Amino acid sequence: MKSYLVANGIINETKIDQLAKACSSFTDSHPFSSLYLSYGEKSSFKPHWDSRDIFAIQLSGKKRWIIYKPSFPDPVYLHQSKDMENTYPCPSEPYDDFVLETGDVLYLPRGWWHNPLPLGEETIHLSVGIFPPYAHEYINWLSYKITDIDIGRKSLPRSWKQAKDEIDILAKYVIDNITSEDSYNEFLKSFSDEKRVPSKLNLRLFCGKKHHSISKTSRLRINSNNNLSIDEGYIICNGAKVNLDQFSIHLLSKISEIPYISFENLLSFFDHSKQKNIEDLIYKLGYQDILEIIDDL
Repeated sequence: MKSYLVANGIINETKIDQLAKACSSFTDSHPFSSLYLSYGEKSSFKPHWDSRDIFAIQLSGKKRWIIYKPSFPDPVYLHQSKDMENTYPCPSEPYDDFVLETGDVLYLPRGWWHNPLPLGEETIHLSVGIFPPYAHEYINWLSYKITDIDIGRKSLPRSWKQAKDEIDILAKYVIDNITSEDSYNEFLKSFSDEKRVPSKLNLRLFCGKKHHSISKTSRLRINSNNNLSIDEGYIICNGAKVNLDQFSIHLLSKISEIPYISFENLLSFFDHSKQKNIEDLIYKLGYQDILEIIDDL
């Protein structure tokens, strides 16, 4: 018997969101969550590759994974194995064959063929696909930036002889900018800022009649998948930019370094006399949706 259920694009499910955010924090990438429920012993899918890197998190039961080396390295969304398997077939010999049990995690880079198999019992795994910035996205971003200069907005002549001077100027602009550290960092920030990171509303902390203190067991995470700007004295989360002083930089750097750090653990890195200042700052950043403050992780 073969029976399976797939739920794609899961959001606003607390436990799944937290696992997805942990993967995105670890990789500085945007996540996409899918849940797979299987019964029986037959394969739900034939061997295939994914066009995104995935973390397969075994939530219950167990599942056998047969892995094959890539025949088409680093596919992107345009490259689906079902459309390309005749030209780039799955290798005949497996690279690895193992069983994931409850609590196990598999990282599988895009392009690696795989065949997940249930083992005669109910099995559920969460697949967190991650989307880092790709090389072609850097080129696309630069193509929009080029309209900031006059030559980038010009109409091109219909012959190479007439267009060559303009093309030479365009080529110089592209080379100068694509090899610029400033341009690359600007691209990374743009990549991060374009995605909203949802956070769970802490009703106890923000919606009570009285001001409540932050619990020592509360967990903290920055609402961003890329926190490169902290060292530069500011952070942008969900469209809000906040300038940071040295104390805030130190605090947020520690939270960025250890996603979902407990408030108690965070305090251990600072002088005891700073506790009230730290709590006030965390409350303010949580209220501004810069920090996610979770009581029930």
